Amino acid sequence: KQWYQRRVREGTKARRNEISLDDCIEQYCKEEVLNEDNMWYCPHCKAFKQASKKLDLWRLPKVLVIHLKRFSYSRQWRDKIETLVKFPLRDLSLNRHLQSEPEEDI
Repeated sequence: KQWYQRRVREGTKARRNEISLDDCIEQYCKEEVLNEDNMWYCPHCKAFKQASKKLDLWRLPKVLVIHLKRFSYSRQWRDKIETLVKFPLRDLSLNRHLQSEPEEDI
């Protein structure tokens, strides 16, 4: 397969390794525990609660646009992300990430 490479970096440390788009989507859909700085506000008890969040893919569009994060932000700083993200130019299939039966490949 033909691959396109884009420089992206994780966190604030400059790392020149590679990651696949498939791994990026897997990480994106992973359950995340919200920390004290990012607690969920419960409308019933009117208090901030520790919670977790998880994103799932149920359907895929006929045309998919993927925006890769180019910068990592901390409270005061912005760093450029430089890890190479590899993905195929043709025949991209994200069906393994779907929570339902796929209708067709993108």
